[in-house]
Amino acid sequence: MKLISGVTNNKLALEEEFHNILKCFEGKVVRINIEKDEGRRSSDQNRGLWRWNKILGDHTGYNEEEMHYVMCGALYGWKQIEVGGIKIDRPNKTTSRMTTSEFSHHIMLYKIKALDLFGIDLPPFSYDD
Repeated sequence: MKLISGVTNNKLALEEEFHNILKCFEGKVVRINIEKDEGRRSSDQNRGLWRWNKILGDHTGYNEEEMHYVMCGALYGWKQIEVGGIKIDRPNKTTSRMTTSEFSHHIMLYKIKALDLFGIDLPPFSYDD
């Protein structure tokens, strides 16, 4: 189980929910991990990346989704999976589960890789529509 809660004055904001979860494990040995939640990449970050995917796609003949997979594979490597007896290549990592800081790093790598692979110097990253 996972609980995401704020902490104020050394108390969980969702303290009651936390105690209800603990009741489910009464009499059992549990492992509790507490870590800072960095949050997932923002919608604005995602929109900006898809603008870049479109720019690269227009130059390479790929659509935005294909460009996304091409760039993720180029940056993070590929893995082969089998689905219904058909083998396909997928990127080792995509952006959907990245934190905001990981995504910022991805944007920097993406711009460098676009220049390296395609000779395209992308415009400055923008969060605006």
